[in-house]
Amino acid sequence: MVKTRTLQELKKLGQGLPQLWQTFKSDVGDPDLSKFNVAVVAPDNYEDLRYPDDALKNGMESVVIDAWTTTIKIGHA
Repeated sequence: MVKTRTLQELKKLGQGLPQLWQTFKSDVGDPDLSKFNVAVVAPDNYEDLRYPDDALKNGMESVVIDAWTTTIKIGHA
C-alpha cells in the first residue's frame, strides 16, 4: 500500500487491522485473499500485545487454554 497511497492516506487508515485488511484486499483485487480473513483480523483483538504501553504501566493478565482445555492463569492484574 505504500506504493499506491500517500502518507496522509495511510495515516487516515489508522492501525486497525480490519480496515487495513479490507483496504489491502480491495487494492490487490485477489478474491483468494479472503481465506486469510480470520488469521489477519483476529490479532486486532489483542491490540494490547501489539502496543503494550498500558500493560507495561498497569500490568497484564493472560489465560492460556491448550488443546485439552486445561486453563493456566499467568500474570496478575
